[in-house]
Amino acid sequence: MSQMLEILRATVGQPAGPLAPPFSQWLGGTLRAVDESSASVEYQVRHEMTNPGGLLHGGVQSGMMDDVMGMLANALGREFFLASVNISIDYLAAAREGDRVSATATLVRNGSGIVNMSAELRHLDGKLIARASSSLCNTRLPNPFK
Repeated sequence: MSQMLEILRATVGQPAGPLAPPFSQWLGGTLRAVDESSASVEYQVRHEMTNPGGLLHGGVQSGMMDDVMGMLANALGREFFLASVNISIDYLAAAREGDRVSATATLVRNGSGIVNMSAELRHLDGKLIARASSSLCNTRLPNPFK
């Protein structure tokens, strides 16, 4: 088990803290579950996360799913930091200010150079809002979460 996975397991049920990247702190998610192949984070949709129509902005939806996929990828204990090289998103339903949503990432393939992830963003009642797939690659930056 990687050091990052141990740290994440110890923070289940807590909001993103000082060890989280600044964007994760801004999103303000609460880790709900994590293991070697999946992670779930719950978010409150705030006013500053909405578009002019009052709906959860697509970029924020993408950010939530990318955030939880990156968290899981970098908890794998690899030597180098992993960064997204692509993300593909299907927007399927809306969320509004005040809604609580959950982003769940799943490890699809842990390759030697590329890690493949999928994610879903759902209302807490299970209704699917968006889904994503992403490929992450090794950078040459040391993994601070190893």
